[in-house]
Amino acid sequence: MNHYINIIFILVFAIGVINPLHATDDNPGYIPLEELPLFQEMETSMEVQIGESMIGLVANNAERESPEFSRILRKLKQIRSFSFDLAGTPRNKIDEYLEQISTRLLDEQWEVVYRMREPETTAYIYMKSVDGEVAGMTIYSIDQSEQVNVINVVGNISLEDISELAEQFGFPDISP
Repeated sequence: MNHYINIIFILVFAIGVINPLHATDDNPGYIPLEELPLFQEMETSMEVQIGESMIGLVANNAERESPEFSRILRKLKQIRSFSFDLAGTPRNKIDEYLEQISTRLLDEQWEVVYRMREPETTAYIYMKSVDGEVAGMTIYSIDQSEQVNVINVVGNISLEDISELAEQFGFPDISP
C-alpha cells in the first residue's frame, strides 16, 4: 500500500498542492480551517490536501490489495491534514488556538464525538451529520511536544474508518 501513498505524494508535488476547495466549500463536511488565526499566525510544518479525483484514483488502484481501504476512500470527497510545530509557543496561546477551532466547529453545528484530555495529550473528534448521514469529521490533537495536528475529512466516514486512513496516509492516529 505504501506504493500508492508514494504515488499520491509524487503527484501532489508534481501538480502543486491539490486544493479543490471550490468543489467542497458547499459541502457541510468541509470547514475552512485556514480562516482561523492558527493558520494566519503560524507556519504549517506539514500540509497535505487530497481532492476527490486523486482519492478516486487511489481507491481504484487499491481495490485488489485492500478492498476495505478502497471502500472507505470511495465515500470521501477530500482529505486535508495540517501540522504545526508550536514548541516555544506559550501554552495559553495554544489553548486559545484550540478553543477557536472548537468554537468555530460548535457554531457550525459540529458534534464532539470523542474527547481525550491528559497532561501530555489532548484530542478531539468532531462529526458533522446531515439528515442522519455523516458529512465529515474534523480532528485535532496536541501532544507533549506541542505538535498540533488538524485533519478535516469530507465525506461519509465513521470513527472506525479514521484509524485505517491514518495508517494508510501516515497521519497521526488519534482514533478512539
